[in-house]
Amino acid sequence: MTKRTKLLIIIASCAYAIAWYLVTQYAAQAYVNSRFDAQKEQARQQVSLAKSTFEAIIFKDIYLADSLATVVNIEPQFAIDNWESISAKLMAQSTHVRNVAMAPDDTIQFIYPLAGNDRAMGFEYQSRPEQFASVMTAKRTGNLVIDGPRQLVQGGVGLIARFPIFSDYPISMDYWGIVSVVIDYDKVMAEAGFNSLQRVDVAIQNDNATDNTQGVFFGSAAVFEQPDFSLPITLPTGHWQLAARYRISLDAAEQQLLAVLWLVSLIVASLAYLAVFMLIRSFRIAHQNALHDELTHLPNRRFLINYIDGLLTRWGQPPRFAVVNVDLNRFKKVNDDLGHDAGDELLKHIANHMLSRVRATDFVARIGGDEFIIVLGRVRDE
Repeated sequence: MTKRTKLLIIIASCAYAIAWYLVTQYAAQAYVNSRFDAQKEQARQQVSLAKSTFEAIIFKDIYLADSLATVVNIEPQFAIDNWESISAKLMAQSTHVRNVAMAPDDTIQFIYPLAGNDRAMGFEYQSRPEQFASVMTAKRTGNLVIDGPRQLVQGGVGLIARFPIFSDYPISMDYWGIVSVVIDYDKVMAEAGFNSLQRVDVAIQNDNATDNTQGVFFGSAAVFEQPDFSLPITLPTGHWQLAARYRISLDAAEQQLLAVLWLVSLIVASLAYLAVFMLIRSFRIAHQNALHDELTHLPNRRFLINYIDGLLTRWGQPPRFAVVNVDLNRFKKVNDDLGHDAGDELLKHIANHMLSRVRATDFVARIGGDEFIIVLGRVRDE
């Protein structure tokens, strides 16, 4: 094998290895992208489902609370006289309402259930500016205001639905006080699924806060800087803003499958390379056998004719070579007396002897039997 042939093999092998790597890398990246797309879609569905569930819970609880506020608005005294029975009925229909409170003149005087919420009894909203702001908004607009999530006086975190009460309903000019329904924020968020989201970070902020202290109350504010998608959370009054950022990666099974992909690709590429190499090698051997003598490995008659044709037709140069015909005398006697194996060894010895005596530019061929041809290049005279 010549140096040129070896160099071509090395170059072809390197090109094949690079092509294999690029193709496999493309396939692996396509697999990773498909898994990431599936994870993103799954995460988006989880967030959308949590958002919808949260909205459904809030609307249901607000609807129930509105019925209580309507009773108080129509007849405050009747509501005071039947406070426990009315409140108990509301609480029985909702699993998320922590307590309800009635605050004539913005001071809590009635609360249900009292157990666990007694610390809020007598609470004056004016003492908490952040809460009093939402009370004043409800009073000014005459409409429901959802405040929070807030740290409660009695402990815990709650969403507070505030209903303004007017003694001259439905004219609603004579402000009487406020009815507050506290919804368990942590319980609603857990039931909606916000606490169990996978492969996504979520943050929520209150766009309708009545003060400037709330901002992002769920998750990290950094999510809002570069969110992958955002959704509005619709409330009975206004809305919150939800931002989400994907947090995706291949799990152990997916990483193992990716490693198998590389391994299988390497095996297939190696087998293909070996098959092509063996095919080319077989072709070269067959080609060499067709142009070379099988015994001495010298060029044969066909190779000799092609070689001389090349010398005669070489452009721009007159043919300057000599052809020497070598015929072995009494070779048949060697075969007859010593056998064909000895004759074969003699032919190989003579072939090697001729090769060792000619120049590198000369050509030695066996054209059959005991006949050889030597082509001497660059010969100017006989």
